[in-house]
Amino acid sequence: MSIYEEKFTGCVTRLLLMCQEPSAASAALSQVEDAAFFDPQLQFLVSGTRQAIAEHGSKTNAISLYPVFIKMAAEEGNVWKETETFDSWVKMWQKEHCQPWEDELQQAKECAVHINRHKTRVEIAANAEKAFILAKDPTASDEEALYACSEVSKAAESAAPHEPELLNDIIEEVRDGDPAVALRTGYGFWDDSAAGIWQGITVLSGQPGAGKTALALQLVIGCLTTNENVKAVWGLGEMTKRDILHRAASCFSVTAGTRPIDLRDIRSNTKDGQDAIENLGANIGDRLAIVGDISIPNLCNSLVKYDASVLVVDYMQLVPHGNEENRTAGLDGIAGELVRLCTMRGTHVIAISSLPKGSNSDSNIGSLARGSGMIDYAANSFYLGTFDDSVDKTQPYDIKWLCKKQRQGHLVDIHSNFDGDKQYFSRPGMEIQEPDQDLARAWGG
Repeated sequence: MSIYEEKFTGCVTRLLLMCQEPSAASAALSQVEDAAFFDPQLQFLVSGTRQAIAEHGSKTNAISLYPVFIKMAAEEGNVWKETETFDSWVKMWQKEHCQPWEDELQQAKECAVHINRHKTRVEIAANAEKAFILAKDPTASDEEALYACSEVSKAAESAAPHEPELLNDIIEEVRDGDPAVALRTGYGFWDDSAAGIWQGITVLSGQPGAGKTALALQLVIGCLTTNENVKAVWGLGEMTKRDILHRAASCFSVTAGTRPIDLRDIRSNTKDGQDAIENLGANIGDRLAIVGDISIPNLCNSLVKYDASVLVVDYMQLVPHGNEENRTAGLDGIAGELVRLCTMRGTHVIAISSLPKGSNSDSNIGSLARGSGMIDYAANSFYLGTFDDSVDKTQPYDIKWLCKKQRQGHLVDIHSNFDGDKQYFSRPGMEIQEPDQDLARAWGG
């Protein structure tokens, strides 16, 4: 067995059994296929662990692992040998000191890179052997032999990708890579000012009635509409899945339905409301997952499970944390975990935050985030929704999103008009326009 296979399996074992982080173990397992393990025992352990997590989810532990391993061993005609191996592994790893789960996960992912590269090298070696045999074959043509050798050469060049460190290497990567790390939403009122949703954390805060959840939902719908390969996870805090579905269907109907459907009609299950929901499902479908457990490990697991690049946390103050006595310290911890999540997966996070009493447009970010200095640091973008309290909310009304922080450029406030009946934001004084499907492709060009 290779040292990287051994280290990887040890990290997953500790994440699963000692640190009680099955979602983190699942995130590590997603980095490498079972076939990449050349040691049969380790391949068995990894395959069984993956199967146990699939069956038991966040409740996976030693008790739920053993039946899975025994069943798998029995199917292979060997009831005890491999399960005894697994038992020895557990005891061995339990003797070692357990690192913080973030460090374990990072180490596992680093090992996964080496394991995948080793598998690629083995495949290249096999192809090289075939090319060698073909080259020595007197009946083979020159074209056949040269083509076989060239294919091996191409594969070898891509077998060991490196992280650029020299300036010229970094310049080359940026030049040849994607022109931006922002997802266009297709909505001009937002994209013209914010340029889309950037990788990292975008915080939406504001007083009740500012439409924080409605705005986040519309931006996600826009990202999914203008970027066909994008998937999103919505972490529910206080709303129900049904409520999010109804709001999304109403918002989507404004630009993608036969006509806009009010939220009340969808909630009343009218024929138009049913059609709006069906239309949403036909266009967005399985690219949006709505999960009720908004703990950071579960959100991480959901991103891996659904291969999603967009995450909404609705809202931050409801995310479970380990410091119930000190709410500010708890928020700091949550923000720090979201930063690590963005760093590991390059996720676009929209984090909704409630507004403390007494806060106003002159407050600094830390105050707006209930005193959390970590949110101040972690946020790439921070927008505060403000509006006139005396306005008639039964009619569309203007909401200004004050840009309190923007790492990607200048602080540009966003002016919008909110229609609560349809859960839809638009540019004040402008007719509603459908999100531009070409914006994602045109961005940066």
